[in-house]
Amino acid sequence: MERKVLVAFLFLVLAAPAQLTQSTGDEFTVLVFHDIHADSYPPSFTMAADWLLGVNGRGPGRVSGISYYNIKAISGVGDYTTPCTSAGASCTAAWNLFKPDWDRIHAAGLPGIWTRGNHDTNAYSFGTLSGVTYGSNPSWQATTFDVSTSRGLVRLGLVGVDVGDDLSAGQAARAFVDGIIAGSQAERQWMFLRHVGPAEPYGDVTPRIAPPNGGDAGAWCDPCAGYSGVNSAMGLLNNFFYTVTRVFWFATGHYSYGAAMIQVTASDGHVISGIGNNGGDGGLGHVTMFKFQPSRGHVQIVHYLIGDSATPAGSMFGSLQTVAWVLQTRANGLFPRPSPGRRRGR
Repeated sequence: MERKVLVAFLFLVLAAPAQLTQSTGDEFTVLVFHDIHADSYPPSFTMAADWLLGVNGRGPGRVSGISYYNIKAISGVGDYTTPCTSAGASCTAAWNLFKPDWDRIHAAGLPGIWTRGNHDTNAYSFGTLSGVTYGSNPSWQATTFDVSTSRGLVRLGLVGVDVGDDLSAGQAARAFVDGIIAGSQAERQWMFLRHVGPAEPYGDVTPRIAPPNGGDAGAWCDPCAGYSGVNSAMGLLNNFFYTVTRVFWFATGHYSYGAAMIQVTASDGHVISGIGNNGGDGGLGHVTMFKFQPSRGHVQIVHYLIGDSATPAGSMFGSLQTVAWVLQTRANGLFPRPSPGRRRGR
């Protein structure tokens, strides 16, 4: 009963801006692409790359999205193309359409991981990415990055697995994630990426909170478009999110277009926040941005369209949610508490 009371205060009640504001001071952003399907929606991914790089008249304020939001990492959760469920000329052509724009983004030199979706059975290859640790499965990836802030050195990490990997205790994918986290500094906080995850009804942008005992059936699907049991979103909730430590944010894709904010309270009391579905299945350049605000102890999480020809500056899909962030830095020595936040205003 106590945990339910705590959960009620996780979404900070603040005046929501119409768009995500520019990063200032020591604010910085982590961006994650949801299902891209570059061949199904040309030229959305090209325009998304233009938005990030501030070229061809695209970008917030007609400048680079990377600089405007002080983006420190860019990643993806799979389904980069559509026909690569099987090998052949159509798969090769689709990958050759996707890869040059990915190369442009990668040339910006930002860290990131690019996990596999169910449409990435063939052609999936990014080479060996600098700074990325790989497991025995090429989609098992992890990387870290540090950001100097007014509150000290913030250490963050990204860790991801394959399409709908079983993350139950003792399973190989779970052992990879646990090993990566356990082998990092105690103050490093992690973001988790997997293709299959929670889903909202089409068009639903209502924030969802997973109760401590059992998931919201409206968000935690089982089956999830072909993935059931331990491979479903409900399996992810029960077997991973409730039991993992030091994972505080997530992004997934695969199923449904609601792009609603979802929060989970893990068994140890810490909170995991993220966007649990992709939105638009690749059209219009769907991404989630996590804007970290060290001086305020907040993270703003928002789903954005950055590949829409009608909005060169990008546009928000759904609403911006602000969540509490207990920083863990070398300077301040803060560590997670059972209640990671309190309501800061009305």
